[in-house]
Amino acid sequence: YGFNNRHVVLEKETEFDEKKLGEKRSELISEERELARLREQENSLKKMLEEKEEKLRELQEKNRVIKEKNKQLEKIGAGIEKITVFQNSLVETQALLRSELISSINEVISSLWRSVYPYADYNSLRLNATQEDYLIELQSIDSEWVSIEQASGGERSCASLTLRVALAMVLAPQMNLLILDEPTHNLDAEAVKLFSNALHEEIPRVVEQTIIVTHDESLKESASARIYFLERDKDRGEQTIVEELSLAY
Repeated sequence: YGFNNRHVVLEKETEFDEKKLGEKRSELISEERELARLREQENSLKKMLEEKEEKLRELQEKNRVIKEKNKQLEKIGAGIEKITVFQNSLVETQALLRSELISSINEVISSLWRSVYPYADYNSLRLNATQEDYLIELQSIDSEWVSIEQASGGERSCASLTLRVALAMVLAPQMNLLILDEPTHNLDAEAVKLFSNALHEEIPRVVEQTIIVTHDESLKESASARIYFLERDKDRGEQTIVEELSLAY
């Protein structure tokens, strides 16, 4: 009897519940799947984090570059400001120098005009500077300034000669040589006579030596030194013959 009771107790203690085992296995599989899902999610999050960190590094680098560019822009801005100040000063200086130059040229023109211009139609000549150009103007007897285009050919020649001498005197104050090629072109007899007198009396006060190339025989009287006659037959291709005509002092 005692043996039989022990046997019953062992059977109860070793009783196996297959249903519960199946449930536990299902739970284990579910947990394993959940664990795999979580690991996959973890890997995905790690990858995303790495991408975000890489993006952050890129943004930090861009930010550094932007700061450097801003510093450069500040330097450039300061440089531009200095250049603008210099440019404004340069423009003002140029305007002042041009004004002084024009004033000096017109002052010389005023002193030469009556020695070159033999008529009474125009009182004076001037060089007028505008924003776009330089204008040569004549002052009429009623004191109005008009364009040189209104003048005759002879008057233009007088104006041209006066302006050239004035420019030379102002721009090259140490000038000692004046060369004129056909200066009496478009001048009438009275103007040529006045011009000859200016060459003989007035110009030597300004220029030490004057060389005139001309076909005008009347200019011989204005010579104060050597006179040369140059002749060449162009049709025959001959060399130029130079002959000294006189030595006047």
